[in-house]
Amino acid sequence: MKIDKDIPIPNKEETWKAKLDALQIGDSFSFPEDKRNSVRQNISGYFHRMTDKRFTVSIKGQPKGTARVWRLADFN
Repeated sequence: MKIDKDIPIPNKEETWKAKLDALQIGDSFSFPEDKRNSVRQNISGYFHRMTDKRFTVSIKGQPKGTARVWRLADFN
């Protein structure tokens, strides 16, 4: 087992925001389905209120237990 030192503990909200903010239009990433509400809350609580960025989240067509978020075209 490898022991790592001085690795900061990420804040979950900041981690989702950073991942979502890094997406370009058409990009997507998968994540555990049980985190779907957390991702949606970050999207609606920050991105849809504070920016023109738009996203969609779905479990359709994804492997069991996973969901995916896609970056859509900006809202104008």
